[in-house]
Amino acid sequence: MPRLRQVHNQYWYYKDDFSHARHYGFLKTRTSVKTRGENWQLSIEEYFQLWNDEDKWNRRGKNSDSYVLTRRDRDRDWTFDNCEVILRRTLLSRTRHGKYAHVRHI
Repeated sequence: MPRLRQVHNQYWYYKDDFSHARHYGFLKTRTSVKTRGENWQLSIEEYFQLWNDEDKWNRRGKNSDSYVLTRRDRDRDWTFDNCEVILRRTLLSRTRHGKYAHVRHI
């Protein structure tokens, strides 16, 4: 059943629950990014392109086998060319061994 949502006097029609969920995810992600003071330049269409696989979307989360949206280069803005959907374990291995690794001082 299509869902209807009003946004700034415009109506968004969702053909399915997957599209509705991605739109809500877009709004939550954009808000989180802006709250952290990072620059968000992804349009909703680009966000939908990144999350085009329903199986990956349903496996989003915070455990290592989940998928996450991340930036390839954390020093650049959230743009289509700088974002990718990857397994969280891949992201964790990058940050542990890469330029953003945390150093523990004893």
